[in-house]
Amino acid sequence: RSFGPLRANNYGLMSLDEYQEYAKHSVLCMTQCEHVDSIANLDAILEVPGVDVIICGPMDMSASMGKLGKLDDPEVVDGMNTIIRKCKAAKKPYGVSVGGGRWDVAKYWLENGASFVSVASAFDFVSAGSQALLKDVEDLHLR
Repeated sequence: RSFGPLRANNYGLMSLDEYQEYAKHSVLCMTQCEHVDSIANLDAILEVPGVDVIICGPMDMSASMGKLGKLDDPEVVDGMNTIIRKCKAAKKPYGVSVGGGRWDVAKYWLENGASFVSVASAFDFVSAGSQALLKDVEDLHLR
């Protein structure tokens, strides 16, 4: 998506040349397969050299099927299960990305074959922290 390895190069303490050498042996390539077309092309995707992990967000998958938000729709569930089955056959980890607070979805996919879940984004963390801070400020005003 872009190049900005802030943490990866120790916030600039590692030179670009050092970082490139380090990255050759330490970067994990996680490919998002979040569109219905990725299911049809998954065998080829799994054969791409360097692809270590597949991750899918059920919300994006449901949207690509014209069923936005219907995470328990049989077609969405079947598509996700197809990805899990093919990843297991290829001996590649499979992850599910869900929005913050969707513990039900995260738990369901962990119980049904996902290797790991990503449960929030930077936005989710900033939003939760901001909401907590605003509540604290409101509580000060009410005292």
